[in-house]
Amino acid sequence: MTKGSNPSSKKVKPNSLHLASLGLTITKIYVVLLVGCLPIAMLLGAIKLEPLEINQLGDFLAGVFGPLAIFWLVLGFFQQSRELQNSVDALNLQAKELAHSVEQQKEMVKVTRETLEHEREVLNIQALSKKESLQPKLDIKFGADSRQGLDNYRYFTKITNIGHTVSNFSIEYTLDGQTLLQVSKELLKFEDSAEDQAVELCAPITEVLSAVVRFDDSEGDRFLSRYDVVYIASESQWPRYTIKRTLHEKVGSTSD
Repeated sequence: MTKGSNPSSKKVKPNSLHLASLGLTITKIYVVLLVGCLPIAMLLGAIKLEPLEINQLGDFLAGVFGPLAIFWLVLGFFQQSRELQNSVDALNLQAKELAHSVEQQKEMVKVTRETLEHEREVLNIQALSKKESLQPKLDIKFGADSRQGLDNYRYFTKITNIGHTVSNFSIEYTLDGQTLLQVSKELLKFEDSAEDQAVELCAPITEVLSAVVRFDDSEGDRFLSRYDVVYIASESQWPRYTIKRTLHEKVGSTSD
């Protein structure tokens, strides 16, 4: 018995075989009673044995077997009702199974979508990791390497690549829209360097400089990076700077 079911609230309905068995049993009992009661009725004088005409014989048989025919008619009605109820139950069960199947399909679609999204994320991560491995790792130095007097400095920059080889490399330092230093190299290999030195001497630069780096990776994609060069202090009369990257993006391709 299923948990939570109430046996008293459900009536067990006989199936078709039970109804047929019941009908045959009652029919046998009826025939036995009929055959057994005829001699008794004759002895008591309730029935007289006389020749019957055809129409009288028909009336007699109709009266004798009429109740039995009505009984089978009612029994057939209940049997059809039971079969109709079974059909309704079967349709309801099919509807529930179909609804359950639809829910299962939804769950399968959800799982498939989540799997595809996960695989896409993994592929994106792998693609980004591969792309990252093709990027240069730049060690950028900027500062003053010589001076004249106390307030005139000659600025320089040196860029060392400790990452993947890139081509068409360039870096440009600007201050108030004016180019201060500019370095370019057709091929910047691993552990290769590019450097430049300003021609003119100038006073210590305390404003924020902008440095723009451009290069092409080995797959032909063009990238642009922006850096802020910020004055932090003077140490032993020499200015010091910190460099922070603020932008890195793909800007095109060599095939464009």
